[in-house]
Amino acid sequence: MYFGGPYQLRLEFAGRQRLVVGDQQVEADRITASLKGPASEITFEMFFAQDRARRPLLIRVPLALGTFSMELAP
Repeated sequence: MYFGGPYQLRLEFAGRQRLVVGDQQVEADRITASLKGPASEITFEMFFAQDRARRPLLIRVPLALGTFSMELAP
């Protein structure tokens, strides 16, 4: 099924970064994502743990009111 206009998603590895998640410092892979649709475009960051499960640790999305962050609590 197809609803609405087409969207294009681009993911790019942007290196490693040390993050504080909960009370721990962890080394994470940083991925930048660019999402483009017919009437909008946004770029946001995702951080993944370097463990076997590749757990998502943090997502940062810039919005008009400020940056919205979602953190996975251990």
